[in-house]
Amino acid sequence: MNLNQIGQMPFVCFILRFLSFLRFTLEDYFHSKRILIEVFLTFAFLFLLFNNKQPFLTGQFFGSVGAFSLALTLFTVSSVLSQGDQPAGYLLLIRRLDRTSYLLGLYFCALLLILLSFCIICAATFFLKPPSDLNFANFIVRTIPLVLNVGLVGAFLLLLTPMVLSTGWRLLLLSLLALAFSSSFVSGYFLQTLPKDFVQILSGMQALLSYPLLPILRGFALMLEQRTGTPEFTVLITQGALLAIILLTAIYSFRQRELTFLNE
Repeated sequence: MNLNQIGQMPFVCFILRFLSFLRFTLEDYFHSKRILIEVFLTFAFLFLLFNNKQPFLTGQFFGSVGAFSLALTLFTVSSVLSQGDQPAGYLLLIRRLDRTSYLLGLYFCALLLILLSFCIICAATFFLKPPSDLNFANFIVRTIPLVLNVGLVGAFLLLLTPMVLSTGWRLLLLSLLALAFSSSFVSGYFLQTLPKDFVQILSGMQALLSYPLLPILRGFALMLEQRTGTPEFTVLITQGALLAIILLTAIYSFRQRELTFLNE
């Protein structure tokens, strides 16, 4: 089998189209100067991190960086998706670029920008103010759940974009998410005023809907603790499985929908 035959294989064609669009999206994002916001936020975080004169541990470092990375994910993914949710997207989709490559190209573009910020923070920390208990093997173990958490939050935002799900489905998902977190702000005296049967149903729904959130919460806990073993490996597998499910759902929905861009 020669190179021309390999290049004509469907999977190889898909990978080449995906990589080409990913490069195009990254270049467009840099040319639009939006990257300056990520640069500013990254160096502002480093200033706050190094402004504390006291030494910190690896767990404290990942606690801070994990929270910053998730916050940056909300901005960067929304920014990249708004860039892709334009009428000009039709010009790409009517050509050889398929919908899967288009959606994944936007997603991985945002993911690479976030990982670039994370790498800058790690490099600056290693050279300027390394944690007192720095261990590279432990550092890698903690990095994996952080990256998976960033991917999960980004994938959920991808699923909620208007070009993937209709307004009704997005409102339903947001309502279920609010219900899952409702135990944090619906309690005490207010629950005592409700019928007992309703409270039991509400508690059961909250417990059921909170299960998909457990991989993110357990992953964040894994970043803070220095533990390795079968339970921790199971958390990583669960995070990866949930990430794959969300991405496949987003791809399926995007392939089935009639495209309606925000600025059309």
